[in-house]
Parts: sequence; structure tokens; C-alpha cells
Amino acid sequence: MIDDKEAICIATLKDMPIAGQKKVFQEIADTKTAEERAELASAVSPMGPPSTRIRDNLWLIVVGAFAIVLVGSFLALASALLFFRSNIAPELILTMFTSVAGFLAGLFTPSPVANRGREDNG
Repeated sequence: MIDDKEAICIATLKDMPIAGQKKVFQEIADTKTAEERAELASAVSPMGPPSTRIRDNLWLIVVGAFAIVLVGSFLALASALLFFRSNIAPELILTMFTSVAGFLAGLFTPSPVANRGREDNG
């Protein structure tokens, strides 16, 4: 539980420059247990993990940006190869698509950290 002195310190901490905030926060945190440090951190910065809606929007932005880059690079390579008869090797297009396949496989592969602590009975 945060006592009155710590509450005053936290209020003062919010008004200090970043360098001062780090020093004071470290001094306070060094004297606390892990549970008390977590409570103190949430009092200083009450922002929690992003909501499902925000994570979904971020996912759409990342995948959408990747799709735009993929289509744009394919069109640039294909037009350079077919229309301008440049010295681009056709293997470059194959390399691009295998890289895309690897990237997409990485997006949809479950995280090994998410399965930590779960016993595999199969």
C-alpha cells in the first residue's frame, strides 16, 4: 500500500523533469518489494496493455502497410523486367515472394512464449 509520504512524492514526481523522475523513482523502488514496485509503477503510469480493438487496428495497419509495400515492389520489379528490359534478374521476384511467404508465416505462427508453462500431453 502506498502511504502519504509516497503519495506526495508521486505527485511531485509527475511535475519533475524526466531525469529527476528517474532518480527519485529508482530510489523509491529500491526499497520496495516486487509487488509494491508494481503498484508504484501503476500509480506513476496507469496505462495498461492496449485493448483488443487497439491491437486489432495496429495489426491491420501493419499488415496493410506490408501489403502496399508488397504490391508496389512487385509492380516496380515486374514493370522494370517486362517493359523496360532492364538488367533485373527474374530470380529477384522469386526471392521477394519467398521472403513474403516467410514473413507471413512468422505473423501467423504462435509465439513459443505464449505456451510457456503449459505441459504438452500429446
